[in-house]
Amino acid sequence: MFALQIDFKDGDKSKSETILVKRSLFKIGASESAHVQIDELKSVDYDLEICRLDGSKFKSKPIFNAENNASQGFLENEFDGFSTIDFGSVSVSVISLDYDLRLKDTEVPDRAGVRILRQAFTVESPKFPAIVVKGEQNFVVSFRPSIPVLIGRANVCSVRIDAGEISNKHAKVGFESGKFWIEDLGSTNGTFLDGVQISGRTEIEPGVSLVLGRSFSIIGVNSMESLRSVLNLSADVSPAPSVKKFPLLLSTSDVARPARLALPMDGLVEVGRDPSSDIWLGAPHVSRKHCEIVLNKNGSVSVRDLSTNGTGYHKGILKHQEVLNLDNEPTVFDFGGDLTLAVCFTEKDEETYLRSEGSPLAFHDGDSSREIKGELDMSSLAENNSLFTNEFTQNSKSKVKNLFEVFTDLSFSLKLILIFAAFGCVAIMLIIFASIKALVF
Repeated sequence: MFALQIDFKDGDKSKSETILVKRSLFKIGASESAHVQIDELKSVDYDLEICRLDGSKFKSKPIFNAENNASQGFLENEFDGFSTIDFGSVSVSVISLDYDLRLKDTEVPDRAGVRILRQAFTVESPKFPAIVVKGEQNFVVSFRPSIPVLIGRANVCSVRIDAGEISNKHAKVGFESGKFWIEDLGSTNGTFLDGVQISGRTEIEPGVSLVLGRSFSIIGVNSMESLRSVLNLSADVSPAPSVKKFPLLLSTSDVARPARLALPMDGLVEVGRDPSSDIWLGAPHVSRKHCEIVLNKNGSVSVRDLSTNGTGYHKGILKHQEVLNLDNEPTVFDFGGDLTLAVCFTEKDEETYLRSEGSPLAFHDGDSSREIKGELDMSSLAENNSLFTNEFTQNSKSKVKNLFEVFTDLSFSLKLILIFAAFGCVAIMLIIFASIKALVF
């Protein structure tokens, strides 16, 4: 995070602007790709890239917009906390700020102002632990162990990565007892450790690389030695892209976390409303442990229902303890309420499901037997409902009959007492209702 003071040299000293940049990596210039666009810089043929380093340090580097790569060595430098950069017609003062010097979500503004001022003058800027983000351009974000950092594309994230493969709120990272931990927040393209997609909170040692999406990696460091080791790697070495593993589970619903999970060989994946589930479905009609999914050694996928109401799919309903084996047959499971989960065996399956926007019939939309299957499903449900209704009606008639027989067996005096008691109850209820109405109106 940075504060910028932009001074325009047009003779008017009052013409200046101050802005807050909530990024660790950004560009100043007049081009369309610049994050901070200044029209007065159209005369120069480069943008200036500002990149955060450890602690309050940052570096600047000119990014040329034309073929003219004339040396601007004085612009490529490293600074500690503050620098003023002169572009000729405009000068920009850059001040690095700590991420905890920002208004918290539930904080009252006036109290936040007092806290930020006190902290800025009395607490030293954090240096370690830190996160190194490796992509087209590496940058570093230092943070305090007491405040985990949020990684993603959204404006609220402490570590912002502008890439389509990164979710708005992709993951959260913290540091406890000498170790880092990471929690994937249900990202679309996942978080990978040693090529295996993680879900939930996972502890990692300092210096271990994690892949976000397909082409970005983050490394937690807790010392200057480990930081130098990470940053001194060859610039030609880019993070190994995470290979999309199949088969995988995929959902387009906002209440499914994570939205994408590669199935581990011989590993059991639990799906349900329980927070400990490998795939959490945050809908009240979903059972706490709804179903379990296993990738077998022969490449087939087995789905076992554990729910009360069953799990729908294109052939009907998978009932409690029933097992469905899928052999390279992509299938969408319908949990109700527009909540679906697809088993995809190829990249084409994944594209088909996403293109259908999570339709339960994504892989069987053109199936001529779809209407027949639908009719069978509906007739099955209707039959179950009919049986339930008949049983309920018979039980109700039996209970009414028993009450009538008891009443007829009573003596005449007891019958009169019961009748007068019933009328008395009705009269009392009418009096109470009239009193409440009078008080209200």
